[in-house]
Amino acid sequence: MTDIYVDRDGMEIRLREVVARIDDSDAALADLPSAPDAGIATSIIALVASAGAEAAGVANDATRALSAITNDVLADMTLTNEEMAEEIRDIEEELDEP
Repeated sequence: MTDIYVDRDGMEIRLREVVARIDDSDAALADLPSAPDAGIATSIIALVASAGAEAAGVANDATRALSAITNDVLADMTLTNEEMAEEIRDIEEELDEP
């Protein structure tokens, strides 16, 4: 079996990179032209393009939300580790008391 090690700092860097790419994608979606001049197929092409842009926007929103949740989980893991360490210190102090 393979062990997986998650480094908080590394994860935060990766998440920032992901969010930066999502921001770039959102900016590119905003720059899409409104409607092509394709004669009789203009409305169909515009419909397909807008549906694709909308789907990409939804995917970007979902990825951004997952990144935020992952950051919260990482913060909670650190807090939990600190809480456990504090409990252990309290027990050690109680054991050291005469």
